[in-house]
Amino acid sequence: MDKVINLAVIRNRRLFFVKKKGIWVLPGGRLRGNENYEECLRREIQHNLGTIPVVGDYYGDFSGRIHHGKDFVKVRVYFGSFEEIPEPRGEIKEARELGYISYEKSRLSNITRNIVLQLRKDDYIR
Repeated sequence: MDKVINLAVIRNRRLFFVKKKGIWVLPGGRLRGNENYEECLRREIQHNLGTIPVVGDYYGDFSGRIHHGKDFVKVRVYFGSFEEIPEPRGEIKEARELGYISYEKSRLSNITRNIVLQLRKDDYIR
């Protein structure tokens, strides 16, 4: 099972998403080689958003299917922020904060939806 690391960036109880292949997901990506979680987030976010992540506390692990594959992955989620305003690059076509009404109507991957529902249940987001 592949390991994916995501960053949950929450501001004013709104969650930051990136749009990848037509689906809204949390920023991050797959671990490569002997990378640790912070190295993975730094590489992925610098490449896709042109900024450096500030990685905070561990939130949780989730398992499921990602939006563009048939394989199951294990997703480890950390809270964090960005050093600068993120700007979409490469395969990321859009990036923005969404509130509950917005992401409830948006196209999220199954695993991202599970993370969002848990964040809402734990009262981090609206």
